[in-house]
Amino acid sequence: MEEEDQEKPTFITHQGTYCYMVMPFGVKIMRATYQSSKMSSLPDYNKLPVEKVTVTRPSWSLPEDPLLCTADFFKECAWSWVGKGCLRAVEDQGKCCACWAFIGAEAITALYYIKLQKVKPLSKQQVINCLYTKLEEPKDIKYCETTKCFPSHYNKYYKFAIEEGIYSDKSYPYVEKRNECHNLPSEEKTKIKEFKRVEDLKLDKGEIENLIRQQPISGCVKNVRSFKKHTGKDIYKGPTKLEIHFENALKRKNEPTEGRHAVLIVGFGTENGIEYYLIKNSWGVNWGYWGYARVERSVVTSLSFPEL
Repeated sequence: MEEEDQEKPTFITHQGTYCYMVMPFGVKIMRATYQSSKMSSLPDYNKLPVEKVTVTRPSWSLPEDPLLCTADFFKECAWSWVGKGCLRAVEDQGKCCACWAFIGAEAITALYYIKLQKVKPLSKQQVINCLYTKLEEPKDIKYCETTKCFPSHYNKYYKFAIEEGIYSDKSYPYVEKRNECHNLPSEEKTKIKEFKRVEDLKLDKGEIENLIRQQPISGCVKNVRSFKKHTGKDIYKGPTKLEIHFENALKRKNEPTEGRHAVLIVGFGTENGIEYYLIKNSWGVNWGYWGYARVERSVVTSLSFPEL
């Protein structure tokens, strides 16, 4: 596999006051005199966003703001990958149910940076378009009427990366809907060797923590209203009693329940005796705490991770 060209310096600005320039393996803070179309004011990461941040399509991942890790929310974690160079800025998947693709892509992107010091943001759109042209389509799959997207699992993203390889995010950008699969013959594909399920490895708490110190890993949370509406610094402790009651009632009737939502586990810690994972979501910076959340560990299931 050929090495992808290192990422060129990228300018991200927040206000007509400051900007930062992300170099291949470092960050330079600079003065700037122009404004960003993303946010109208310099963010204070010790407070929640004061405005709704919008996105345009097509889109691709951008470098993480190096000031994000200065927030107490992240510094109070026992371990966090925020600010260590391997993560990208929080993205917003919009109305396409593609959390699995966002999490799979970033888990591999982070791993390449950690292990090989290569910046390789990978495409979500390619796998959304092409997954079931290469893998067998489930008989009970449900496509969204408007976007034609579909629920899946990050392990299928990993399998696609093993068997087919994945183009870069910029060469195959995200458009928030499923389109026809197409190839880019002149573009390099990135592959991984395998992926592993934490459950199969029978890791204990300390071993999982050591794994997270080695790389961000993928996991799932029940996609209930309380999680969708979660904001702030508080630890999310799982579905409410009413949500659990409603789910049990649906199960008794053999009716479909809420699915699971994919997240990236990027750290861990303990607060007031509650052990939590620091997770990164794909619902934009207005969800949780700048797109992140502390989630009680028992709430996050189906842990897995890629290997090069």
